[in-house]
Amino acid sequence: MKNSTFRKTLFLGLTSLLSLPVAHAQENITTFIKAGAADASTLTAAYIGPIAKGFGAGMNGGWYHTAKPHGLGRFDVTLSLNAATIPDADKVFDASKLVFQNLTLANNANNVAQTFAGSSTIGSNNAVFQVNGKSPFTNTDTVLNSVGAPAGYGAGYSGAPTVQLAVGLLKNTELMIRYCPTYNVANYGKIGLVGLGIKHSLKQWIPFVNKLPFDLSAYAGFTRFNISSNISLAPDPYNMKTGKESLLFDNQVFAMTTTAQTYGVILSKKVLMVTVYAGLNYQASSTTIELNGNYPLTTYEDRPTDINYGKKVTDVLTNPVNINVDGANGATATVGGRFKFLFLTVNASKTFGEYPLTSVGLGFNLDLK
Repeated sequence: MKNSTFRKTLFLGLTSLLSLPVAHAQENITTFIKAGAADASTLTAAYIGPIAKGFGAGMNGGWYHTAKPHGLGRFDVTLSLNAATIPDADKVFDASKLVFQNLTLANNANNVAQTFAGSSTIGSNNAVFQVNGKSPFTNTDTVLNSVGAPAGYGAGYSGAPTVQLAVGLLKNTELMIRYCPTYNVANYGKIGLVGLGIKHSLKQWIPFVNKLPFDLSAYAGFTRFNISSNISLAPDPYNMKTGKESLLFDNQVFAMTTTAQTYGVILSKKVLMVTVYAGLNYQASSTTIELNGNYPLTTYEDRPTDINYGKKVTDVLTNPVNINVDGANGATATVGGRFKFLFLTVNASKTFGEYPLTSVGLGFNLDLK
C-alpha cells in the first residue's frame, strides 16, 4: 500500500509539473472562441505552437545515458527532467501576418502578440482583435466583440519529466518503458503518459569494431502524452438564437495529445565510475489541440422572420477547435555524462537542435557491468 501511494504521489507530482503550462494555456485559448471557430483555430495554433514543440522535444529526451544495453534481467529506473529552451523568435508573433475571417486589429500599430512562451506582462503595443459582424439592418460591418491577445506564461522553456524503466533482454537488447496511468489531477484534469523504446548493440555485429573499447548502439523511442480537463466559457447576456435554447454550455472540455518519436545511434565510453556518451538523433512530434462541447458565440440574428432579427444573439459552436501543431522536427545531436556509484546513477546531457534540450536524471541501476 505504501509503495502504491508513493508511486501515485510521484506520478501526480511529475504530471502536475508537466501540466502547469498547459493549464495556463487552456485558460487563454478559451477566450479565442469569441472570434469564431476558424479564427479561434488560427489564434490557438499561433499561441500554443511553442508549448507543442517544447513538449515534443522534452518527451524525446532522456531515453539513454549509455550505449551499453543492460545484461539479461538487469534493469534501471530513472527519473529525468527534460527542459527545452524556446528561442526568442517563438516568444511573440506578428498578428498582422495571420489570415482571419472575422477579426481585424483594433490598431494596426499594435500588432505584437505573446505566444505561450512570451512575457507574462502585456505591453502597450499588445494586439487587440475586433470581432466583426454584419448588421442585417445597415448591411455594414460592426464590432461584435473584442479579444485582447493574452499574456504568455513568462518562461522561456517547456518540457516533460519522465519516469523510465529499462530492462535487459537477449542479444544485447534493452527494452525501455515509460508509463504514468491516467490520473485526475486536481486543478489540471486527467493526465496520462505512456512510452516504449528499444536499444540494441550494433558493435556486436561489426567485425573488428566489436573488439574496440567503446559501446555502440541504435535506439528508438515513442511517447504519448494526453491531458483533458473541463473548462468554462459563459455566454454574453443576449438571447439564445432561436432553435438553440435547449443547448447548454456545461460540457466544455479542453484536450491535448502529444506524440513524440525519436531514433538514432549512441556511442559511449566508460572509465571507472564515469560514462561519457554522444548520440545522433532524429526526432519528430505532433500535438493535437481540441476544444470539445458547446461554446457561446455572439452574433447577429440575420433571419428576417425571427423575433430577434437584427439583434445580437448567442449562437452555439460545437467542437469548434481541432488543430494539429508539428513539433521541432529534425536531426539533433546529444552529448552527456553519467556518474555511477554502486546502484545510484546521476546523468546530465545537452541536445542541440531547433529547441535545445537539457536533461538531468537520477536513477537506481541494478547492473554491475
